[in-house]
Amino acid sequence: MTDLLAVTGKQGRPDHERIAGTDAFVSTTLEINLLSVAAQRAVVDLSRMWREGRLVDNYPGLIASLRSRYSTGFVQRLLAGLEQGKTGVFSAHPCDKDRMALARAENARGVLTPGLPARTLFADYESLCHDVTLEFYDQELHLEREGCDLVPLQNVLEERGSGP
Repeated sequence: MTDLLAVTGKQGRPDHERIAGTDAFVSTTLEINLLSVAAQRAVVDLSRMWREGRLVDNYPGLIASLRSRYSTGFVQRLLAGLEQGKTGVFSAHPCDKDRMALARAENARGVLTPGLPARTLFADYESLCHDVTLEFYDQELHLEREGCDLVPLQNVLEERGSGP
């Protein structure tokens, strides 16, 4: 616990690059951006499925599946785009390019190092994904689900030829 207290910032907030380490911070920043692109693509897929009277039962799983199919070239292009970012005068936070540069300059080893997937933090991850999916449909997309079939993610992936 003392190590964690030692890496808090000036305003009592943790310095994430010190907690996780520079490499984990930079790779996580990239991964968050890749997942964001995948989430946008997943919404396009959901729109098509909804018009067909179907919806996937695991939206986070759909996002992860889309993300897993990105080519190395695509990932490199996204990273190059992040490296072109600029923090605006009125920005509340530094852009990813600046945050990654600060983390690289810090070159922190990290107090907590990744070892297990985040899903291990949840007792029943699959049920949680299902519940989050329904909440997303209702609260964020405001979809009328009556008359729509919830299709297991595995079936959707097999239909598109990208299996689990």
